[in-house]
Amino acid sequence: METELRMSKNRSIWSFFFMSAFLVIFATSIFPEQAEILTLNDAIELTLKNNQDLSKYANTVLSMKSSLNQKKMDFLPELNLSGNYNKNYFKTADDSGEFLDDNSGAFSLSLSTNLVLFNGFFNVSAKDQALSKYESSRYTYSRTEQQVIYNTILNYLDVVLSRELIRVGNENLNTQKLLLVRIKDFFNAGKKAAVDVHYQNAEIANSQYQLLNSEKALKLAKVELMNGMGLASGLDFDVIAPGTEDPAKMVDLDKEEIFDLAKKNRSDIRSAELGIDAAKHGLRSAKSGYFPKVSLTGNISSGYSSLSNSYTFSDQLWNNNPSASVGVSVSIPVFDKGSTKNHVTQARLDLENSRIDLVRINNQIWGELIQAESNYRTALRQVEVAKAKLEYSKAALESMTERYHVNASTITELSQSRAQYLQSQYDQVDAGLNLYRQGITLLYQIGDTEKMLARVK
Repeated sequence: METELRMSKNRSIWSFFFMSAFLVIFATSIFPEQAEILTLNDAIELTLKNNQDLSKYANTVLSMKSSLNQKKMDFLPELNLSGNYNKNYFKTADDSGEFLDDNSGAFSLSLSTNLVLFNGFFNVSAKDQALSKYESSRYTYSRTEQQVIYNTILNYLDVVLSRELIRVGNENLNTQKLLLVRIKDFFNAGKKAAVDVHYQNAEIANSQYQLLNSEKALKLAKVELMNGMGLASGLDFDVIAPGTEDPAKMVDLDKEEIFDLAKKNRSDIRSAELGIDAAKHGLRSAKSGYFPKVSLTGNISSGYSSLSNSYTFSDQLWNNNPSASVGVSVSIPVFDKGSTKNHVTQARLDLENSRIDLVRINNQIWGELIQAESNYRTALRQVEVAKAKLEYSKAALESMTERYHVNASTITELSQSRAQYLQSQYDQVDAGLNLYRQGITLLYQIGDTEKMLARVK
């Protein structure tokens, strides 16, 4: 009996265990975990860590630094150690005149050095050019980093906008469904025609269709954001709206002041200026071909031969055969088939192109700043207009709803009024985020990374 009770108790325990496990698995499948929150600051950090374009350009900066180090090493003398061993086979005649096979071995060791004393300042110019290119690449990397951050912010705002539009769409759908209930009540009471019920059902279907499009836009916006961060696009996450605070707050600045700030902060301008410096040093390097080259040379050598039977290997190598030489070599260009002239011509063209690039960048920045400043001021006004439009359309909808309930207006007029109110809600959401977007855009065009990052933290 006790055995049966224990077995029955064990079966009950195991049954409870499996039932609990089943419920856990079932609940997990029915109620999935809440999506992880991705803040704007997190998105920027992940992008800076995983962005492939930024990583590639970081390698470019390292490559420029390596080239600079190599140019610095060119000022040092060359030092070469060489050794040679050979075995010779030949015939020799003995005292009887008979030729016998014989051989000998020889070993030589040489240490040579070469130091450039003067080469038309080529090494100096080449080092300065490499330094300018390295510094230019660092400023270009900085601007690339700003662009990556800016694009991430825009992609994040697209996700926020899509999510907010879905929220507004859901609220509208719920309101439409409540209105359908009231219209049906009116219809059942004989106060409304059947066409009003059908019309409202069509309005609900249209709202559901718009909601589906908004959900599709949200998925695409998330994919774009995840691709920019260098992560798998299948991950689910939610975002937090950054708020409607104006990130720029530069209403009092005029165009000239904004452009002065850009000239001070924009790293691509500094990169172009350093490009001109690099081209100048390149021209100086090309002109070095017109000058003579003076080098200091030195050599220490010694050797051993097995033919010298009277001396050991050590005696020959360290005592008998060492030799040394020191000299100065001078190379004067007489005719190089126009090579130096062609290099100078090409260097002059490179310098002219660098100057053209700087002018082009300045003009481009001026145009971008004018557009960004104009869009920013328009966004400020857009917020005020959207707020007023929402208030008016809300009041109009409330009035139209009351009129519809007393048969003073038609379902079509009520639908038009609700559509205007819905569009006003969309416009207010878009206006708030657009002000943030245009403020960030203005800071990006000015090149103020610190202020731009401070606004997203």
